Amino acid sequence: MNLNYERYLAEEFAEDEKFWLWVIEDDAAQDAFWRQYIAQNTEKAKEVEQAKEMVLQINAANHRLADKKVNLLWEKIQSSTEGLDATVYTK
Repeated sequence: MNLNYERYLAEEFAEDEKFWLWVIEDDAAQDAFWRQYIAQNTEKAKEVEQAKEMVLQINAANHRLADKKVNLLWEKIQSSTEGLDATVYTK
């Protein structure tokens, strides 16, 4: 375990490569490490949660779909549901 993590603030967690692997890549080894870290350092749970939100926001901004792509996907969804019976939506 990185002993420096005990002193990390949310911003520092958000800059950590291994932390990113856990949040973004769904890495099993990192998941085990971070779950154990939080269990053993409950006072850091808030910092870790804030850092996760930062990483997710940064990643969302970097991978935002273009409006044109969103519109095309929405049109596909709408056209695929046009023939469905209305009762499907009421159940």
